[in-house]
Amino acid sequence: MIRRVLLLAPLVLLVGALTACTPLSTALGGGASERPETTSSAAPRPSGTPVSPPRPTVGAASCTINAPGAYQAPDCPALIVNGDGITVTAGRAGAIEIHGDRNQVLADAGASVQIEGQDDQIVVGGDVGGIEIHGDRNEIDGQGRIGSGRIVGNDNAVKAAAGVGRIDDEGARNSVGAQP
Repeated sequence: MIRRVLLLAPLVLLVGALTACTPLSTALGGGASERPETTSSAAPRPSGTPVSPPRPTVGAASCTINAPGAYQAPDCPALIVNGDGITVTAGRAGAIEIHGDRNQVLADAGASVQIEGQDDQIVVGGDVGGIEIHGDRNEIDGQGRIGSGRIVGNDNAVKAAAGVGRIDDEGARNSVGAQP
């Protein structure tokens, strides 16, 4: 009996050490294919070591983010967010496209904003030429003026410090107007 306990003790310690550093499903051999694709080049680090924030994939035409997390993006011709639970602080973006739920984007400037999802929040530091929302409970907050756009969904809010132009509202309980 004591021999079995002595043989099991190192095994229990090994399993405990492995699961402390990785999700339990991955450590036990399952769920590895369920992990989202990341665009970060950071290697895994031991607990307690500072980790640099993940980076978006930056191409000539766009900055694209496909995995949950917090990101800082440079100036981009287009900022594209594909996924859920993504937070981005960005410079200037020609276009901001959100495809997913519960995302947050804070950009210095954006010529246009397109949302396809639920519960997304976008704050743009300057004027926004046009917007398009397909979804529910999304918010766009322009610090300048928002030109024109379209809302297909419910319970969305569009507001701008310098006013909002013509917005075609094809939903219910949407709020469109200048900030108080």
